[in-house]
Amino acid sequence: MSLTVQKAPIGREKTASRRALDVLEALQNRGVDAVVTGSLAAGKFRQDSDVDFLVRVCPPHLKYKIESMVEDLMGEIHFDVVYREELPARILARMEVSVLGLAELTDHTHA
Repeated sequence: MSLTVQKAPIGREKTASRRALDVLEALQNRGVDAVVTGSLAAGKFRQDSDVDFLVRVCPPHLKYKIESMVEDLMGEIHFDVVYREELPARILARMEVSVLGLAELTDHTHA
């Protein structure tokens, strides 16, 4: 028995990329440094993938309020938000292998 990995339809991946770009712009406007990581950043986005956001720097008053902002912008696209300082070093290192910041995601979205 072989497993088939179902690549996400191009429309879903583009929608996820555009919405993630909106999220990064909105967060940057509030002083939050965040990037997209995981399957979207690595070019392995599938039908069942979510969008992973890594928050690198966040003003203390916004911590944990970010999720509702992201939820409003991502709509039906599932996501995870993780905070750099809460991650063990080995997981953080793995997450930072492939990241898309605002500039890279802009290029990725318009490609």
